[in-house]
Parts: sequence; structure tokens; C-alpha cells
Amino acid sequence: MTLAVATVSTAVLATGCASTHAFYGVRAVPPTPSVVATGSAYPYYLYIHCGIRFAHFAGRWWQADAPGPAPTAAGANTEAYGSMELIDANHARFLGDGVPTVDFHPYTGTPPACS
Repeated sequence: MTLAVATVSTAVLATGCASTHAFYGVRAVPPTPSVVATGSAYPYYLYIHCGIRFAHFAGRWWQADAPGPAPTAAGANTEAYGSMELIDANHARFLGDGVPTVDFHPYTGTPPACS
């Protein structure tokens, strides 16, 4: 796995669960590159305040294969820092600090608001 040095995908904390943002409870800063290299890891902030459910990466939405609550190791953090890697066209993987490895598959549409 290589660490790509490029404009990276980040999703940072929202002002609250009920907030409405362009993304699922998050704002991308800077925006995710719409084209990423398969097998390269990109620094990434995964929004976890409402659990591990969705991510916006490589210009599209992804849903966790095994959605779950925010890990207790994350404490009061609303995001987890790590890296996102495109494994193949239908599989992305997040590796982060204080959270388990999360595998994602493409999601059609816009995820529901955090509640």
C-alpha cells in the first residue's frame, strides 16, 4: 500500500447531529478527488458522531459493510483520522486511529440525515 501525496479527502465534524450539510453530517475539506488510484491510501477523516455508516470518497457515497456505533475508543470525537483506500471499483477500506478497519461498498443516492 502506498500513501498518495495529492489533494486528499477529508470529512470533518459537523456542528451537530441535526445539522444539514451538503454531505452526510459532514463537510469535505478539501473535496475528495473524483478519481483516485486503486491501491493507494489517501489521508481521510471519517465522520463517526452518529456511528460508522457512510463515507464520501472518490466522488461518490459509500456505505459500511457492517454499520455500527461509534467506537468507545474514539471517546467524544466526531471523526476518526486515518486513510481511505480504493480496493477495487466496488470496495473501499478505511484504516484509522482508534476505530476498527471499515470496509465500504458503493451507495446509491444521498444517505439519510444523522438523527
